[in-house]
Amino acid sequence: MAGGDLFGLWQRRWPLCPPLAAGLKHAYRDRWVRFHSLPGSKRYPDTADEYTFLSSS
Repeated sequence: MAGGDLFGLWQRRWPLCPPLAAGLKHAYRDRWVRFHSLPGSKRYPDTADEYTFLSSS
């Protein structure tokens, strides 16, 4: 896929946001979802083992 094709696809899918993924959560707040990689969908690690799990993901 050529670079221009990718830009066109982005513009059609997310027209309110420039092609920067970090902006999607602000431009499309109603569609934003966040996934956590810690066990039990915790936001922050509580133990050393969970820090290890987070850094190996």
